[in-house]
Amino acid sequence: MRDSASPGGETRGSNHDRRASARRPRPGGRGAGSGEVDVWVLPLDVSADRRRALVGTLDPEEQERARRFRHPGDARRWSVGRGWFRAVLGARLGLDPAAVAIVQPRGAKPILPDAPGIEASLSRAGGVALVAVAGRAVGVDVEHLRPLDDLGLLVAATCTPAETAAIEALRGAERHERFLALWTAKEAFLKARGTGLAVEPATVALDRPWPTSAARIGTAPAARIGTAPPSAARIGTAPPSAARIGTAPPSAAGVWTVRPVTVPGCAAAVVAAGTGWTVRTHLGLEALPVAAGAEPTGPVAMAGVRS
Repeated sequence: MRDSASPGGETRGSNHDRRASARRPRPGGRGAGSGEVDVWVLPLDVSADRRRALVGTLDPEEQERARRFRHPGDARRWSVGRGWFRAVLGARLGLDPAAVAIVQPRGAKPILPDAPGIEASLSRAGGVALVAVAGRAVGVDVEHLRPLDDLGLLVAATCTPAETAAIEALRGAERHERFLALWTAKEAFLKARGTGLAVEPATVALDRPWPTSAARIGTAPAARIGTAPPSAARIGTAPPSAARIGTAPPSAAGVWTVRPVTVPGCAAAVVAAGTGWTVRTHLGLEALPVAAGAEPTGPVAMAGVRS
């Protein structure tokens, strides 16, 4: 269930020759501070030519990370996903994808030194990669819909009592689909906060049944989750005396919103700080520059679908 697109150590796009020929980034990039979160849905199984172009943008540390995979197929898909990550960021920042600086300490989320105020997140599953970019803290996660042999153990380890009861009330494939939808929401939240699985998923809860159009999401001590009446447990909205979920002060936790992302055959979610933002899902591919020296001209020309 772990997002294998996260490198095991610090990754930095620091090839000086590549950076010397790159264009200067547009400060903040399009959408910084706006009410939109952009999510790109991109294939991991691509033509040999496109794969070479994408993989050719990786820096030495990313290439080394790819070589540590045991199975060539896993290495290939990881590399393509990372290449797409660079392609999207390069287009948004006005940089050659190979010149995008990405700093990612172990267990933390990516930092973009060339783009203060812009955050990005990457997830991959099966044959698809998702890249989210926003002018606020953001996390994205995707899981291939499939039967889970250890569903009971996963639910017990990652769900609140209320979530467990809701899943157990379902039958057949619906139980697996509901769990995976819930899991993607939780992991996207943990990625947005930058904690990853250092925080127990069972301490993360939503303020309404999921999946839905949008919900608040936050953390609370595991012993307190599920102890408040459903009418009172609204993350960040109920008085501290009533709300058992989301009672941390705004300076520590803030308000987070989770929204589903439509990906055929997958469960996917994006989480970002604040409320009132919308998701634009980009399905096009050819408008993204993927080769060294590519020059984006203005905003990325992809069809946007609001959700």
